[in-house]
Amino acid sequence: MKCDPVTGDLLTRSEIVSWRLQQTIRNFWFIGTITAVTIIMGIRGHVWDLESVDAWNFCMSWLALWIESIVGIAMFSQTRRDAKAIREVKAMDEKMAIMLAHVETLIEESRKE
Repeated sequence: MKCDPVTGDLLTRSEIVSWRLQQTIRNFWFIGTITAVTIIMGIRGHVWDLESVDAWNFCMSWLALWIESIVGIAMFSQTRRDAKAIREVKAMDEKMAIMLAHVETLIEESRKE
């Protein structure tokens, strides 16, 4: 098993594949490549007649991919940062619980004296 480099979580094989695929498609090189292919296919397919329904569908499909990629990059990154912060807070909470238990023990011992 492999650990996530940001959160330290153990990942299954399918999670490793999923993370790698997301890292591949959620970057600006991928978006640029899709844009270049879209333009080339549009030129070769002559779909740029703006009154054509095909041109509208073609452009909106590209726009949907572009918007989803931009949003996905932000969400993908933020989710990983949030997961790291949550783990840090959880670790602090566990330490505080141990300290509180120790303080309560000390208080009980001082009352007995």
